[in-house]
Amino acid sequence: MMVNEFKALREKIAAFSLAGNMLSWDMSTGGSKKGMDYRSKMIGQFTKLHLELLTGAEMKNCLVNLEQSYDTLDEVVKRMYVLTKKAYDQQIKIPNDEAVAYAELQARAQMIWEEAKEKKDYALFKDVLAEILAYLKKFVGYRGYEAHPYNPLLDDYEEGMTVEILERYFEELKKGIVPLVKAVTEKELPYNLAFLERSFPIEKQKEFCLLLVKDLGFDLEAGHIDESVHPFTSAMHIKDVRFTIRYFENMFTSALFSAAHEGGHGLYEQHIDEQYEFTGLDTGVSSGIHESQSRMYENMICRSKPFWEYYYPKLKAFFPDQLFDTTLDDFYAGINKVENSLIRVEADELTYSLHVIIRYEIEKAIMENQVTVDELPSLWNKKMKEYMNLDVPDDEQGILQDVHWSFGLFGYFPTYSIGSAYAAQFYQAMLEAFDVPDDLRKGNYNNVNDWLKNHIHKFGSFKRPEKVLLDATGKRFDSKYYVEYLTSKYKSLYNL
Repeated sequence: MMVNEFKALREKIAAFSLAGNMLSWDMSTGGSKKGMDYRSKMIGQFTKLHLELLTGAEMKNCLVNLEQSYDTLDEVVKRMYVLTKKAYDQQIKIPNDEAVAYAELQARAQMIWEEAKEKKDYALFKDVLAEILAYLKKFVGYRGYEAHPYNPLLDDYEEGMTVEILERYFEELKKGIVPLVKAVTEKELPYNLAFLERSFPIEKQKEFCLLLVKDLGFDLEAGHIDESVHPFTSAMHIKDVRFTIRYFENMFTSALFSAAHEGGHGLYEQHIDEQYEFTGLDTGVSSGIHESQSRMYENMICRSKPFWEYYYPKLKAFFPDQLFDTTLDDFYAGINKVENSLIRVEADELTYSLHVIIRYEIEKAIMENQVTVDELPSLWNKKMKEYMNLDVPDDEQGILQDVHWSFGLFGYFPTYSIGSAYAAQFYQAMLEAFDVPDDLRKGNYNNVNDWLKNHIHKFGSFKRPEKVLLDATGKRFDSKYYVEYLTSKYKSLYNL
């Protein structure tokens, strides 16, 4: 057997991944615009070295040897083998020079997207987006696919996910929430929501967000918080987990819930068992499971009434002038107010999945060659009118609002909604295990963190996503928990 050699290769791959992640982090949090070309070249070089390790003769020899002795391997090495073999089989079909060129393109595209977003001009971004899509479609062709060309991209982020599964899920979701959205948006909340329009000093927002994530359990000695155009989390290592927040003086809830959301991602990564470090299993198992944790902390916990029964006095102490006339009930209603909105990351829980459905339908149309890059803004605007009854005023608030396409993350967006549904199913299992609302009213997050750690976080990528869900809840994936959660919450809030 070649287990030791295989583990040594995995550790080398981890080292190159770390270096690449550090370059990407720097580029998103303060790298100079003039250094874009240099950094993209260096990212390309790290990608080349990474691919040589992943697809070289030494790795091939290890994988052949491990396959022959598979039944004798321990469970951790078996899972390492399965995931590495899957990555090897996909990557070996793609010429290395094209993979390196694509990595350099991704690095450049992010900076181009930032400029286009700032100038509200899609024309500045569309050519590089066309290049990204050309590569993705070519790579899907190299890899091959069953049933639909979008399936390989979906599987990249959620193991086993397909168009067929998503079509069924989104139809169930639309059936459950579209009538509810219509009902609640026809009603006015009888609360004082003036605080939502007030200015909250950014420095005080930063102080409060830091307190919040620390109280939730994020270890700042094993992590770091910064700022970026679009909030994101990057796990360098179990003991080096970083995330960003963005701040708006006149919309403080953006930073507040970004902190909770990215903090949820960060807690997942920090809680992974150290036995998995350098194995490739030392990260979240899928984007859907990862998003379930960020959406759990953002929504089930930090948008809940019991949470603010304890935490609202802390917030008022930070912002007495802004919240002087705002009761707890006013605040709870304000942070959960439902309205059709332009920006996904600022959307309420109820309409959020409609934003995801729009992106899913556009990406699916792209992979089916039903829409060109030039036609994307008009398609986006059409769907915003169809689903949200909103007119898109400019590209910044429309097709340029998300960073994902500049990174080539086609197939990622559906995991936000799937993750929300996973979160509702996990939350129901937690409610059955202990009194979650009572803990939140007391400011006790230990039981929540311990349950999530012991049922989800500590396993990293050791279990498949469906196995994580089944073991934690005793049930397979079922969207009814998400629909029931939203229905119960918003019928109560809007007195329906």
